[in-house]
Amino acid sequence: MRKVLYIFGQLSDEDVNWISNNAIKENINTGSFLIKENEHVDKIYFLIRGRLSITSKASEDKEIARLKSGEVIGEMSFVDALPPSATVKAVEDSIVISLDRNLLIDKLEEDYEFASHFYKALAIFLSSRLRSTTSMLGYGKVVDKLEEKNYEDEVDPNVLENLSLAGDRFTRLIDDFS
Repeated sequence: MRKVLYIFGQLSDEDVNWISNNAIKENINTGSFLIKENEHVDKIYFLIRGRLSITSKASEDKEIARLKSGEVIGEMSFVDALPPSATVKAVEDSIVISLDRNLLIDKLEEDYEFASHFYKALAIFLSSRLRSTTSMLGYGKVVDKLEEKNYEDEVDPNVLENLSLAGDRFTRLIDDFS
């Protein structure tokens, strides 16, 4: 559930209420595609139940990640409006909530406070992902054996401050769609 904490830790309760009132619940059956590589995406998704697999042609269609509840999907295509660089497929029956791209853009353009919270959350989220990817690829300094290592499930300090609030907000959102 770590990734959604980046988003919901920065948003206000009012922001989360707007998402809840404007998101749509979608059931994704096992084997169905949520996103296909290089095909336009007009939504951003929050995985609230199930598991999804990410593959890409660059990895010869081998699984490069497995997503579980609390993941955010389609955020890169939302930010840069380019087609997705990977395919996302359900490996078990799953539930996502989706926000329409145009509806979200309208909200961001008319509500500067919401926009500030949302874009800050995305920046923190994407920065964390880039750091993780950079580390996995072996770039940067070698970790000294005495230094504390970053573990996959470790929560980033940027999120820690609002961790409880973020978890409560996401739980309320799940309850709204259950």
